[in-house]
Order: sequence, then C-alpha cells, then structure tokens
Amino acid sequence: MTHDLACRVPGCDAPVGRAGAGGWCPTHYQRWRRHGDPKLRRPAGRPARTAIERFWAKVDRDGPVPLGRPQLGPCWVWTGATRGGFGAFNLPATDTEPRRRIDAHRFAYQQHVGPIPPRHELGHLCHAADVERCDGGPECLHRACVNPAHLVPVSQADVPRGIAACHDAQTSCPQGHPYDHVTRQGRRRCRRCMHEQGERYRTAQRHRAERPEHD
Repeated sequence: MTHDLACRVPGCDAPVGRAGAGGWCPTHYQRWRRHGDPKLRRPAGRPARTAIERFWAKVDRDGPVPLGRPQLGPCWVWTGATRGGFGAFNLPATDTEPRRRIDAHRFAYQQHVGPIPPRHELGHLCHAADVERCDGGPECLHRACVNPAHLVPVSQADVPRGIAACHDAQTSCPQGHPYDHVTRQGRRRCRRCMHEQGERYRTAQRHRAERPEHD
C-alpha cells in the first residue's frame, strides 16, 4: 500500500513506501537500514558492512554520565530504532538462523563480555545510579544505553531485587555526601542535602514575604 506523501529526502519525489518507513521512499529506506544513512550509496565493489559495523554506527558514546556513580563513565546511547525504550537491532539471516531482531544492549553485552547466563536478564547500573531522577518504564533514559560496563546479569526472578541491590550498594548521594537518613517510605536520603534544600525553600519564602505588594 503506497501513500500520498513524497519521500523527505531532498530532490526525491518518490512516494513513501509504507507506514513506519521514516518518511522515505523504499529505496532510501533500504539505504538507511543497510548503511544508517538514507542518502548513502555503497560504491560498486565495496563490501557490505558487517552487523557489528552497522551496530556501532548507531551508538553515541558521549551520552550522559550517571549522577550517582560518575565512575561508571558515560552512557552509550542507541540512536537507532527502539521498542519499549530499548534499542532494537536487526541481525541478518545466517545458514542456521533466520533474520531476527535483538535488544541492542544484549547484543553489545554479548560482543564485549560474552554470553548472557541462562534465565538471566541484563540490568542497567546507570539506571540504578540515577534511580532518584528516573522513574523507569518506557520513558527511562537508560533503556537506550548499550555500554557493556553499565550492564549486569541478574536472574529473571531477581530483576527488581537485583536493580535495588545495585542502588543499595551506593553509600553516598550524587553530591558525595553519605546517605544517613531513611524516610518513612524506606528511601535513603542525605541529611545535609535535605537541610540545604529546606534552607533554600525558607529563604525563598522570606523573600516572597518581604516583597512589596503592587496595587
């Protein structure tokens, strides 16, 4: 089924091939899938890129650094297609397996570290480090991270506890102060930061009260 919209590549008047094709015609869509650039043509005689080359071409290694554990280094952000917030990478068919889609962070871990243990998932240490500013779910910023140093295998039954354990292993807040207070909800807090936050709030309230009212 074709669409009335024209390809969004400048100078190309061909119609968009199908929904979800990125606004490109079939030709430019296939170039994007193969090379990561809809306008890139592979020169005659030049070998096609390997799956690993295609994969790392879609990774930005200058992502954000987790505030809670800066020693982890920056996230490596997947810039390709996603599903549920996780990177999605298409593996080509082989002699023994059909073409299939795999989570990008799992592919990165397998390439850099090795096989994922049976009945295990990969938890993101960067999410555990930033859990106080990230609520998780499909909008979680860390799902797109494929940095192998940020990934840790946890059993499927212990995924929630495994991520919580990563967070519990932290002994200091993002500012480097020790966690020395536990709220009624069981969340750890830094007394110094809580005090400073309270002081800022009270100062703002005093300034607001001292501000002259306008008629």
